[in-house]
Formats: sequence, structure tokens, C-alpha cells
Amino acid sequence: MWVGRQPGQKKKAPDPETDEVLASELRSLAETAGLKVDDFLVAHGNFGSWLMKLTGANGNERLIWDGKNKELRYETEIHTANWETCASGNPESTERDALIACAKTLLVAAEDA
Repeated sequence: MWVGRQPGQKKKAPDPETDEVLASELRSLAETAGLKVDDFLVAHGNFGSWLMKLTGANGNERLIWDGKNKELRYETEIHTANWETCASGNPESTERDALIACAKTLLVAAEDA
């Protein structure tokens, strides 16, 4: 799902094709780690955050890019609507390759835990 940017923003308009490439690469990483991808949501507000909903051996899980804090988190649901961070990291940049590398590190770390 793609959500547009805020009215009045002067930033370049988001490119849904770029989001699809990122989603495809993240989906491949998640499936390699034994996770089922349920959804991928992108918010093109001021920070460009996104969320990938996953299902794994531990139940509901998610991979979140917090664009404001430049932090990628892998979390698992511990109770209904309560989440525990399993792993987090700060990619070298906000470019797709850096996000993918960081996501791979987090998913491998969580898989080994």
C-alpha cells in the first residue's frame, strides 16, 4: 500500500516503483529467514517511514523503518498490541542498499536468537 505525502510539501513526489523494488527485496530477505510477509506499508510524509508486517514462528512480527530517528527495528508481538524489539540498527544511509543490508543483519540476528 502506498500513502501520499502531506499537502504543501516541497519534496519530490514519491516514486511507487522504488517502493515496490524495496518491498520485493525485503520480502525475499524475510522469506529466506522463514517469515511470511503479510503486508508492506509506506508513508511518504516528512520522514519516509515504512512497516512490513510478518508472521513467523513466534507469531506476529514486524520490520519497521523509523525515518525520523533513522532506525530500523525488528519486533515481535508479546501481547495483543504490545511489541518487544528483538533487534535494531542504524543503517549507514537511507539509501535502499544500506536499508537492505541492515534489514538482513537484523533478520539473521533474530533468526539466531
